[in-house]
Amino acid sequence: MRVSEFSFGMCLCLLTAICSCGVLANGISYQGQEKVFHTAIGNTQTFYREAQGREPGWELGIAFKALADGRINGLHVKNPTRGIVPITIWDGDTKQIIQQFNTTLDGTDNYNKIYMHQPVKIQAGKTYRVTINVMKFYYQSLPFFRFPMNAENVQLLGSVYEETHYTRFPEFLLQDVFHGMIDVDLQWVIK
Repeated sequence: MRVSEFSFGMCLCLLTAICSCGVLANGISYQGQEKVFHTAIGNTQTFYREAQGREPGWELGIAFKALADGRINGLHVKNPTRGIVPITIWDGDTKQIIQQFNTTLDGTDNYNKIYMHQPVKIQAGKTYRVTINVMKFYYQSLPFFRFPMNAENVQLLGSVYEETHYTRFPEFLLQDVFHGMIDVDLQWVIK
């Protein structure tokens, strides 16, 4: 090993240690808060709901307000659907789609981790909605507290939904149930 290779390797190790970044299995590296809301809500009983008969299904998920500039680095989705589902990140103020993509879920009652290859920037003071369009979902009733709920630099406003066959902005906000079971990994801009 030459001195220049050794120096580069030492600098890379030092930089990694300083940033506290870990390289994940798929090569993506970032630091931030993982599963921001799930850790605060805790483990309450999980219930199941499926569209019956002529019910169209739902666009459902969460609404949150950023209290600082940052970005969404990843998502966690807990849903009984096995297969591909559409995920949409909305600007909650303008009701416009910021990013939309399909992901594959395993259909279990575990959270599926979704890595954002292109993190979504979020701005302080703005509201956002993250939703999936499905025919069935898990939910948790929150009998002892209601939304909104504060976490570091972010406020979970509640669960959102819309009955629909296709992706559509979810107008309805609930503050006593966590349905859609979506959580976010956030990284904040350090000033």
